Amino acid sequence: MDKKNKNIEDSVNLSDSIVATVIRGATNRIFTHVDTENPTDSEKINKLFEQYLNNYNEDLLGYIVKEVKKFNNRLYDKSGLFYRGLSVYNKSNIVGNKIGPPLKPRSNRYNDETELALYLIDAKEFLPQEINSRKILLQRYEIPIDEIKIADISPENENISNNLSILFDICESGITPTGLNIKNCLKVIGKSEYFISQFIAKRFKNIGWDGLYIPGVHGSKDQHYHNLCIFYPALTNWDMWVLGDYEQIEL
Repeated sequence: MDKKNKNIEDSVNLSDSIVATVIRGATNRIFTHVDTENPTDSEKINKLFEQYLNNYNEDLLGYIVKEVKKFNNRLYDKSGLFYRGLSVYNKSNIVGNKIGPPLKPRSNRYNDETELALYLIDAKEFLPQEINSRKILLQRYEIPIDEIKIADISPENENISNNLSILFDICESGITPTGLNIKNCLKVIGKSEYFISQFIAKRFKNIGWDGLYIPGVHGSKDQHYHNLCIFYPALTNWDMWVLGDYEQIEL
């Protein structure tokens, strides 16, 4: 019997399917949830999250370490033009006429409060959703993609493993394949809502990656964008990457 394939956007409906493919509308992230001929780790990953969040069983963290070690897809063939934006109401956080990394580390999706990171975007039209402001201080960047080691975790990377796609999708959407809200659960056990994504990012950094190229979480079914997160110390050259002074715009 031929395989039947179901593409499900933001849901999983097995019905009589033999293959169930999930397409996440906001990020365009794609992964296989169920394949009866080629079993996936989707159910296993879900159980690992449940065991970690309910019983603090750290098998999930060990699983993540193994999956990250398998990854070997560096970002190439990408325009180096990116943007950094701040709300005009945060102008006091800028020193001089160029917008660089935050002056002090603060917890974010892929770095904790002890680690400095530079977050950029490849489509400035999505900055209002990213910074919750339409009045924006915009800095342009030309990133030397071939000179820094960026992990391509984008949906366009067809070589990313299904398991790693599932892990990143859970971090990006905040829910497991069976609907467990990990952000709420992490808060209950005293962790940052971004603890898992921060843990994943730190594993990449620890084995020599300078940053991550990842889908933005504020996209829609028809429009998507990407973020570039650059870790310290690779970001120390940021002032060589900026294009001119920042400008004020409204989107």
